[in-house]
Amino acid sequence: MGSKPTKTTTNGSGRRRCLNWVDSFLAHTEDLEAPVLWRHWSAIAPLASDLERKVWVRTTKGDLHPNLYTLLVGYAGTGKSITIAAAEALLREVDGLH
Repeated sequence: MGSKPTKTTTNGSGRRRCLNWVDSFLAHTEDLEAPVLWRHWSAIAPLASDLERKVWVRTTKGDLHPNLYTLLVGYAGTGKSITIAAAEALLREVDGLH
């Protein structure tokens, strides 16, 4: 599965904004010794956490908020912790995230 190079732009404040978060994260972590699948899911998890309770679907039984639990399962020393740490470091840079 190939991917196109990602583009970054600035939003006027000088801060970079990526056009495709997952592809940008994969490019950012390509030097990690971890499988692409784990890096892919480590990119998706912060997106879900950034949603917090800001997104919902109104149903007849009340509001339904999305929820995502991501588990990386594998042998010790295969890159799970470093992949998660990379995603967590980027997520901590988001202003106003609880």
